[in-house]
Amino acid sequence: MGVIKDIFKLFKFGVRTTTKAVKLAEKASRSMHRKKTLSTITDLKQSCLNYTQIADQLNNQGVSTISGKGIWRASTVSRLLKNK
Repeated sequence: MGVIKDIFKLFKFGVRTTTKAVKLAEKASRSMHRKKTLSTITDLKQSCLNYTQIADQLNNQGVSTISGKGIWRASTVSRLLKNK
């Protein structure tokens, strides 16, 4: 929530800070997406699915990758779980 407060503070100062505000908003959005996706991956892992099956599930459900590019792969799922 601190990022959201920072965005509102920036808007008080006018248009020149809009770029900074947009970047902060994008960062907050990516952070929330990452948390939600990690929660989904953790739930799927607890359902005894392997990394390939989890990646397939995420792709079938249309869940975008953290970067928003490409498709889910087993190695990406594994790395996210190890680095959470």
